[in-house]
Order: sequence, then structure tokens, then C-alpha cells
Amino acid sequence: MEGSAAPDFNLANLWSQRLHALREYRKQGKPSRLHRHFNHITAEARDYAAKLASERWRDICSSFNGNKNWAQIWQLFRSWQLKSKKCTAAQAVALRKQISEAQLAPQAGDVISPSQRLFLIRKYTLGMQYRRSRMITILQVWQT
Repeated sequence: MEGSAAPDFNLANLWSQRLHALREYRKQGKPSRLHRHFNHITAEARDYAAKLASERWRDICSSFNGNKNWAQIWQLFRSWQLKSKKCTAAQAVALRKQISEAQLAPQAGDVISPSQRLFLIRKYTLGMQYRRSRMITILQVWQT
């Protein structure tokens, strides 16, 4: 997403582990051992998320350098008031594969036929919202 920090793959991995632990906990009849494991992963993910948020906040504050760049300050203030942006399909795939969007582009070009490229570029990378069925198809092709 434009202007936002790159996703932290360690945090994404922790939340993925948490979801897996929750599914196992529910599937196996809620034993206390799995409940403790789930709580441990949840606490670890929350602690890491809080630490990451603090680090990113310090980075934002230090980026002003005392120069009082009012345009940046105003943009930051407005971002707090607006709804968060939805991610595009390209951003979702890049996050899933744990690569940047720039690294994703050549891979997408290799997978998608030339006749579909222009259509998909217009439809998915120019701000159109994520469409689950198409993303599943693209991910299945890439996993083979």
C-alpha cells in the first residue's frame, strides 16, 4: 500500500501460528494443553505487535528531524482520520508469498498468458479490490 510501512513477515507468521493453534484447539475438543499453547502464541504475537508499533512510531517521529515538515505532519494526521485502505490482489499475493510487489511483477508475467496480462493489470493492480475467487486461482497456479 502506498505510503505505508512494508508488512512484517515475522508478525504475519506469528498470527498464522496463532490461527493454526486455535484451529487445532477447536478440532481436538479443547484440551488444556492446546489452550495454553494458543494463549502463549497469542501473547507472543501481541507483544511483538506492540514492540513493532512502538518502533514504527519512533521511526515516524524521528523522520521529522525537527524541520517541521507540515505537509508530512498533516498527511499523518489525516491518515488517522480516514478509513484504512483495502489491499489490492497484487498486494495480497505479495504478502502471501512474503515478497515485495516489485518482485511479484516478473513472476506474474511468467504465469499469466499475454492475452490476460493487460486485463489483469487494469483490473487488479490499479486499485481494484481483492476478489477472492480470482486470487485463489492465481495462488493455485503459482503453487504448482
